[in-house]
Amino acid sequence: MPNIIDKENDYRNIIVSEIFYDEKFNCRGRPDPMTCKDLADDIQMNGRIQPIVVQPYDEIDGKKWRILCGHRRFIAETIWLHTTVLPCKVNHKEMDVEQALIFNLAENVQRASLNIMQEANSIKHFFDKGLGAKEISEKLNLSYGWCQVRVMLLQLSPDVQGMADDELLTQTQIRDFFSMKHDVARSNKFIKDIKASKEKGTKHAVTAKVKGKETKRIRNKGEIVELQAYLARQFGHGLTTRVLAWCQGGITDGEMLATVKEICKDRELDYIAPVEGSLA
Repeated sequence: MPNIIDKENDYRNIIVSEIFYDEKFNCRGRPDPMTCKDLADDIQMNGRIQPIVVQPYDEIDGKKWRILCGHRRFIAETIWLHTTVLPCKVNHKEMDVEQALIFNLAENVQRASLNIMQEANSIKHFFDKGLGAKEISEKLNLSYGWCQVRVMLLQLSPDVQGMADDELLTQTQIRDFFSMKHDVARSNKFIKDIKASKEKGTKHAVTAKVKGKETKRIRNKGEIVELQAYLARQFGHGLTTRVLAWCQGGITDGEMLATVKEICKDRELDYIAPVEGSLA
């Protein structure tokens, strides 16, 4: 069957063997073919609702197109329906790897078709590059709260991530797990409580019990450094991280005051110098 080109929208019928299935562009990861059987049945009964989106590709012999969106549809069509020619929408915009990932994520998030672990994995590329929740939210034009929970999830144990992938966790529970990620015993108990609740069919979600009031104490340098790194990942560098750097001896009094003076200027505030010797 020849390709049919609609010049206005550039929809084409493309031979399946010419399409490259590139897993790194699928924020879901490679789907299990068994999970695509219901989708195949729906396509067979009701027809295709949306075409697969592809882009021109010439890096592998015999392949002319690479999938940008529609990886599950591709699996459903090719494995279960044995389709040999697929109607596709061609995207001719040049994209680097990050732009393609963003394109794939936007399409899936807008359709609300991912679970929270898949959503977390969809931003893992950016997290692995050292971006915090605030930077990722700005780069992807997503809410900070949405990114924050998923960045937290990426830092939790495989057991907790597996529960998220099985849709057993609420966002509140993910935050609870993050707050206790260094307390293995408490985290394991929380896992057992959640699983037991699910098995009993308990209506209300299990929440972590608040630990007893902690004793106030002076923090050591290692704890200050850890908090500084955490805040930098969450909010980026600013006055708070500079203060913590000063507390641990990472910057001088003069450098600290220079930061305060600069921020006052940016915020159009009057800079008032401290009493001489008060920072010593």
